[in-house]
Amino acid sequence: IEMIRFFAPKWFAAQDRAITVEDCRALLASSGFVGDSPDPFTKINVWGGETMTPPMYGRVFISINDESSSSVNQQAEVAMSILLEKTCVSILPEFMNPDYFEVILRGMIFWDPLSTPSSSNNIIGLAKKAVLDNFPSRFENTFKLSEISNIVNNSHDSIVSNPSDFSITIRKEVDLNQLLEAKTLHFKHELLQSSFATSEFIAGGIFDNVPDGQKIRLRTTGTVNNNIQELEGYYYTDEGLLARLSGAGIWNSKEGIVIINPQVAAEPFNVEVVPLNSIFKGNENIVSSAIVELTLESIN
Repeated sequence: IEMIRFFAPKWFAAQDRAITVEDCRALLASSGFVGDSPDPFTKINVWGGETMTPPMYGRVFISINDESSSSVNQQAEVAMSILLEKTCVSILPEFMNPDYFEVILRGMIFWDPLSTPSSSNNIIGLAKKAVLDNFPSRFENTFKLSEISNIVNNSHDSIVSNPSDFSITIRKEVDLNQLLEAKTLHFKHELLQSSFATSEFIAGGIFDNVPDGQKIRLRTTGTVNNNIQELEGYYYTDEGLLARLSGAGIWNSKEGIVIINPQVAAEPFNVEVVPLNSIFKGNENIVSSAIVELTLESIN
């Protein structure tokens, strides 16, 4: 059904003009941007600026799922040329780079070993595969606890789970490289205030009096003022004392924004946050993929 809806050449009915977002999608699909993919959203996404926050009226945006920057740039030029020719004069096409997120789905599932000859490893493998098959790397993924629970339960008759047995964490890789400006992460969801965490990484040059090669993490610190909280680096010395490093950045859980100052890190690291309402919608230019971490417990 999705394929028919997506590929339907509605734009031909509009006298060879792309009037709506669906027209633009069909136009780009017919121009080869989807290839032979059974799921068009694994390749491209198109959306109207009026749906964005804040709204950007009179614009239509396109994003292409390709991690090769040179390839994306080439494809973007072609796509923009096609849309400029076929859309209305009053509509301005714009390209937006894809933004990649990993969605970590953690959960406890229960099974009845007396009802099946399958091993525990086989059961948990089937459950993981079912979830991964339903959430490939693509635009427009929507992760809901109720849907995840249903997918797991349907993967084998011996499994029982509830939405409350699962959690959603969003992971984003940050590579400051040689950036001279702060790096802003847009999660586009309201986030749980206490959920900010990072992986460990080598401290960058912004911090004074830190031993060379010292591994640190970031965390929130201080009071929340207008939904904004400061970020600091921290590590434990050889003597077990806590060393705190100010000036790492800020985070706004209400707006779903993290700002990390330049030279905070000398290597890439991960930021992890939790959506407030346990739902994550990978809309617009977000390409999301699932990481599944399940534990199994016997009910007999």
